[in-house]
Amino acid sequence: MQRARIRFVERISKEMSGAGIPELREQIEAQCPPGFMAVSAPYRKSPGENEDAMQVTATYERRDSMREIEGETREELDAQVPEGWQVLGIWRD
Repeated sequence: MQRARIRFVERISKEMSGAGIPELREQIEAQCPPGFMAVSAPYRKSPGENEDAMQVTATYERRDSMREIEGETREELDAQVPEGWQVLGIWRD
């Protein structure tokens, strides 16, 4: 018997601006939706007169909604993975 852990895949992005990286980090953490985790946050200088002004596109991915499935073969496991879900790991009992 094989088991697999699967998770629903959901990704959102938010644009933010602030005066420097520390301020942007605080915003990224504060705007993270429940059940999500920040996975990417490339920053760039904002055009204009303020040289500290920066922008960031924070990308968050859902990290909850996991469940386990089981089957005799990998094919059986794959057939049970719903659309929009991903396999995180497979192991044998």
